Amino acid sequence: MLTRIQKKFVLSFTSYCAFAITFYQFLLIYKFEHKSIGFVSVALLSLTALLIPSKLLRYPTYIVSFLGGLYVLIPMSQVTFSSWLEIFYTKLIEASQIFVSGKANFLPHELAVVLLLFTTLVLIELVVEYQQVWLSTVFLVGYLLVLAIYNHQDFYFPLVLVLSISLFQQYYLKNQKMPQEKSNHVVYILLLLVLSLGALHLPKEKIERPLLSVSGSFRNWLNDKGVYHFIEKQGLPQASRTGFSENDEQLGGPIFDDNQLVFEALQKNAHYWRVESKSIYTGEGWQKSPSENSQPERTMNELTLTTLDYQQRLDPPEEIQLTFSGDERYIPLPYGRVTLALQTDTPIELAHSIRSGRVNTEDSLKDISVQMDWQNLDYTVDDLALVPLQLPRGSVDYLQLPESFPASIRQLAEEIVEGELSLIGQVQAIEDYLKSNDLFRYSKIDATYPEKGEDFVSHFLFESHVGYCDHFSTSMTVMLRSIGIPARWVKGFASGTPVSIEEEGTRYAVRNNDAHSWVEVYFEGYGWLPFEPTPSFLQPLQEDVSEDVTELPLITESTESVATEESNETVEQSSQISVSKEDSSEVKTSVDKNKEISIRKVVSYLVAGLLIALIVVFVLYLRRWFVYLTILLLLKLKKQPFEWAYRFLLNRLGRRSKRVENQSLADYAILIEQLIPNLNQNFIELTKEYERYLYDRKTRLSKEQIKLIKAVAKALSKEKNEI
Repeated sequence: MLTRIQKKFVLSFTSYCAFAITFYQFLLIYKFEHKSIGFVSVALLSLTALLIPSKLLRYPTYIVSFLGGLYVLIPMSQVTFSSWLEIFYTKLIEASQIFVSGKANFLPHELAVVLLLFTTLVLIELVVEYQQVWLSTVFLVGYLLVLAIYNHQDFYFPLVLVLSISLFQQYYLKNQKMPQEKSNHVVYILLLLVLSLGALHLPKEKIERPLLSVSGSFRNWLNDKGVYHFIEKQGLPQASRTGFSENDEQLGGPIFDDNQLVFEALQKNAHYWRVESKSIYTGEGWQKSPSENSQPERTMNELTLTTLDYQQRLDPPEEIQLTFSGDERYIPLPYGRVTLALQTDTPIELAHSIRSGRVNTEDSLKDISVQMDWQNLDYTVDDLALVPLQLPRGSVDYLQLPESFPASIRQLAEEIVEGELSLIGQVQAIEDYLKSNDLFRYSKIDATYPEKGEDFVSHFLFESHVGYCDHFSTSMTVMLRSIGIPARWVKGFASGTPVSIEEEGTRYAVRNNDAHSWVEVYFEGYGWLPFEPTPSFLQPLQEDVSEDVTELPLITESTESVATEESNETVEQSSQISVSKEDSSEVKTSVDKNKEISIRKVVSYLVAGLLIALIVVFVLYLRRWFVYLTILLLLKLKKQPFEWAYRFLLNRLGRRSKRVENQSLADYAILIEQLIPNLNQNFIELTKEYERYLYDRKTRLSKEQIKLIKAVAKALSKEKNEI
């Protein structure tokens, strides 16, 4: 055992250090209470690899150490190990089934710690027993980079430590294989410096930007499949994800799809679901005005809403049934006239804000059905062609812009609408510019934050050109306001995904990744009508006039007096919006942009790591095949290639065994063949050919001589103990 300890101690100890550093980052991210146990768990695995030579004993000991680590890391208030093991096994199977079935887009922490600890076990065995250092390095560095993608912690120091340990292990192995020769430690120091500096400074934006663009489709597909949400669950809970957001004061940054169900809608026609509007643009995001935060009207269980200031036709009525799955306390509404009723005997207060159009509930709507009688607005583009520009009356300023608003945005908007004389023409010109312009790219995962003090819209329009619904909708709203057209920012949900066809209609599942934002523009006599500037989303205004229409005096029935007074101040609803099947999104949680690690920085690390890995592989290749490549150059370039090549080989072989004074070349060749059997007598034959060369001094090499020289050089390059 003592011999094994002496032989394996260095690799075992350094492996423990590398894996303990990485495992601690995992425990830190998952917020385990007893983080020190992680060091003990990895230590047990490392000691097992060090102390037990027999596989028959070592592997069972691995299992005991593995289960012991899990027992301490994931306590379940069980006194005995057997009872813990039974409960943990059941919980692990349930978590695995949920994840594999797709019901969860993230890896449960029980399953995550099992996989990581087991992987640690396997890699420690491979490093200590089989000296597979680079395999463990690739895994550890890759995992740390994944953790670095969506977390606030600085993983630069752990990365450099792991890489340093890996280089030291390589240095140690080289010295073990050729103890009589001093390895060139300068090379390893230089490699470490290159890795460290490269991780900080590579690549530049010129490399990042094309890489992001080319890989955008694939990474968006990964996002749609929940991969980024899964990775996010390895990170801090504050990371942004799709869903309806209450706080929109700081827009921007990447978001990741969350497939959690919000509600289901049974209906005949798909449409957007409007929740609220916001009117104050700060340069960073959106806030509600004091009027939008004012006292709402309140009723119990039932409410009738009709679009204020809409004086046109309505479609025939249809029924909609909503069923909520979460703890939401708001009711999303379709555009048009709606009468809603909660299907419960429990009295629940409904609070309706006339100015923002939001309907809140006093209690959670989970498992409660909401019945709606709905009539959609009915109008055409031609109907709007002659509507002149008119500001809505009321206390809310729908032309508001921050004092530091960049003049470049207004200038761009004026250029876009140049030549358009009608209100609808100008609105559609800006909508088309954002929606159909190849300059802009839709991506949830590549969106960046503006610099501190930089306007959000300016950053999107003139710098990044990459974003999702919040970027496109905010940009359209702000550009319209800059040229005097009243507009407001609206948020809610897209229509969702059809999941079944029933007798009453089609059932749609609306999830967090269906959260969306768009634009409303005020048209006198029509109120606030919706527009969709986000690429891949569709909002065609209805071209066909319904034959069966109903003329109505459109006011809110429960607050007739308020409606009369405020009818020109705010309008709640408007025409149907059709949506494409592509997912939509909105930031679930707004976080401080200075604390978020942007995707651009992540890609910098990943690409830097890839480039550095390629450089390292190339250097190692050159180092291994140095003898062979040098021989090829000598044969090609030198006037007396045989003499140069043979002397070079003698010099390299001197590292293995120096030629003693007065020793003949033939005797030295026999000694070398004994030390390096891989030469297969080729060096003896080459030496004979060299002695003949010295006698007749022929400068031209025969094919047989060239073949012998290359064979010896190749054999030396393949030798494990470097020559």
